[in-house]
Amino acid sequence: MFKDSLFTFVAQVFGAVCGLILAVVTSRILLAEGRGIYAFLQSLIMIYTAVCAFGLSSSNTYYVASKKHSPETALGNSLIVCFFGMIFFSIFLLLLEIFYPPFFKGIDQVFVWIIMISLPFYMISSFISSILLGLQQFFRFNLISILTRAITTVASVVLLLIFPKIITAVYVLAAGGIINFLFTFYFFSIKNRIFIPKFSFRDVKQSVFFGIKSHIGDIFQTVNLRMGFFLLNSILNPVAVGIYSIISLFGTSLKFVPASLSTVLFSRVSAEKRENISEEITMRSSALSFVACFFTAIFLAIFAPLILSIFGKDFSAGIFALRISMIGFIMSSVSKVLSTYLIGKGFPQNYVVGSFWILVIDIAFGIFLIPFFGVTGMVVADTISAGVMTIIFFIYCKKLSPLFNIKDLLIPRKEDFVKIISLVRSIKFNKTLNENS
Repeated sequence: MFKDSLFTFVAQVFGAVCGLILAVVTSRILLAEGRGIYAFLQSLIMIYTAVCAFGLSSSNTYYVASKKHSPETALGNSLIVCFFGMIFFSIFLLLLEIFYPPFFKGIDQVFVWIIMISLPFYMISSFISSILLGLQQFFRFNLISILTRAITTVASVVLLLIFPKIITAVYVLAAGGIINFLFTFYFFSIKNRIFIPKFSFRDVKQSVFFGIKSHIGDIFQTVNLRMGFFLLNSILNPVAVGIYSIISLFGTSLKFVPASLSTVLFSRVSAEKRENISEEITMRSSALSFVACFFTAIFLAIFAPLILSIFGKDFSAGIFALRISMIGFIMSSVSKVLSTYLIGKGFPQNYVVGSFWILVIDIAFGIFLIPFFGVTGMVVADTISAGVMTIIFFIYCKKLSPLFNIKDLLIPRKEDFVKIISLVRSIKFNKTLNENS
């Protein structure tokens, strides 16, 4: 558990560093407006991979990990779902453009269509990665992320320095989906030798039925994370989106700790049969996540003026908003781990209900506060919804198991730190590569 989480953590840190480099370059070269357009298009990709997955990302991991579905069948079912998902999303965007034009205010239609070409590659990569998690191949899963991030970041920086236009960033963003797919398919096939996908109507029905329950929650969560981009663009402009995107970037960076723990936690909780073990793992993961995010958030809040100055003078207006956002991101470090426990234990309906109310709260406060306070108003709305989310998920977990308590969720044990230090000293890259190849 700790070893897999550690390398997942390293991959998340690397991704955060690459994201930071890319954010600085795009902000400096494209300014706040160009950065806002770029962030808007990134949000479309995230919404697509969440909404149009129809639950297969989580169900692939669950059923492959529990050996109820074969990897071949999971892959075949994923291809079918990807096809129908693309049709659904294309129709959805067309209807948005017709009935709510402000949604795309300031966004060139050409940019949207370029991104659309890359969407199936992003989706298939996500599905194959979920199968790798089900097979417990965490090293390959993270190696794919590292390689993709490295190549796309270098390409973005070099090309933007040569061709400093927003269209350059859009092309690289679209190419990132194709690059990710190539790495994912390569590392998946050389290990598992699966070249012929199989389709099973029974299995895909079972996967969708299981996955859709948590999938609806994923939709609510992803839309909640990205709703600020769309609300700010439709109510204000891409400049506001650009400032908000940098604030969200640091929040996302804080989440690499709970995200790395949750990536491994879901598979382990799904497969764990011993009594009380999954609860113990969840609480220890939550405590480590909370402490790491708390001290990181304090650092970011103190040095907010210096940090935002790196991105250019256009972003100095977001200092106060960045400091407020840290409160919400700290609370999210706990709720992320708790939501993973709920889904892994087979109670995705609790995750869905909680996520729905969180989204409603975020949208309602965002619509009300943005006209008065701009970007800061959206950040306050996010912080309120994050607090409500943590409370709701804790109540659900407490009902499932009385072992859950606030102290163990927030305060790690001494042996956890000893274990981490020991792993950092002992793990060697070559050794890890051999063990996971």
